[in-house]
This record gives sequence, C-alpha cells and structure tokens, in this order.
Amino acid sequence: MLKSLWQYFKIDVWRHIRSIIFSVEILVSILGGIGVRCASHLGLLDLAKLDAMISALLTYATISFGFCVAAISIVINIPNPRFARKLANSKLKAKKADLNAYSDLLFIFSWTAMWHWLLIVLVLIVQLWKPAAWKGWHFLVLGFITIYALCLFLIMLLAITQFGSAYIHDIRDNETS
Repeated sequence: MLKSLWQYFKIDVWRHIRSIIFSVEILVSILGGIGVRCASHLGLLDLAKLDAMISALLTYATISFGFCVAAISIVINIPNPRFARKLANSKLKAKKADLNAYSDLLFIFSWTAMWHWLLIVLVLIVQLWKPAAWKGWHFLVLGFITIYALCLFLIMLLAITQFGSAYIHDIRDNETS
C-alpha cells in the first residue's frame, strides 16, 4: 500500500504539482480554513453545531468518495476503444508532453478521491477525539481540507460534464462520417 501511494505521488502528483500549488482552490481553501479558525476563536462554533457539522461532513465525504471511485471506473472502462485512444493521444495545451486528456481526467478523479478519503479519516478522528480539546490549528486544518475537497468535487463534476459532451460529440461525428 505505501509503495503504491509513493508511486502515485512520485509520478502523478509530481507531474501536476505546479498546477496544484498555484491553484485558486488552494487559495480559497487557505482563506476558508482561516475563516473557520477565526469562527472557532470567536466562539461561533459551539459543540452542538460542530457535532452536526461533523456528521454532515462524514455523510458528504463518504458519498463523494463513492462518486469519485465510480467516475474512475467509468472513465477506465470507456465502452468505445476509439474514443479512449483519441483521449489518450490528445496532447494538452500548455502542459508537459507526457500528459494527455485521458491521464489528466484520471488524475482529477483520483486526486479528488484522495482528498475525500483524507476528509473521511479526519472526520472519524474528530469523532473519537472530541472537539472540546481542540486548538485553533485543528479548525484551520479541518476547514482547509473540507473546502479543498468541496472545490475538487466541483472541478470533478465539471470534468465529467466535459467528458460526457466530448463523448456525445464523438458519437455524432462518427455517425455522420
């Protein structure tokens, strides 16, 4: 397991590291994490609200994680081999030469799944370690990871829509030729 995780970070994440670090999603998540931390410092997050939020987060994260895994399965098993080859052979503009639309799509889905898995683990830890003993940085981390996972999920939904549109256009183009 650790070897596979290392390979994923060494190969896939490293190829995308610049676009990950310098993304709007990271900035929004940092600011959101700071906002959650400030809300906790000001006493706006009492334990009752926090318990409800943790329960909702666990529900959201598990459903989203399942959705990510299902999306990966769909993309890996594209029923049209010609369309899969077209995606794999397409080069992305302003990207490294070894990236293509297919690998980029799989990375978006797997990266989103990883962050939702991390959110699930974090929320389970939070349920075991009650928030009454929390420090400000705990809220910062929870806020950052939650908002980043939400941003990634939105990106994934948009990517699925674009994938579906491209697939429909490809089917139409082949019917006319």
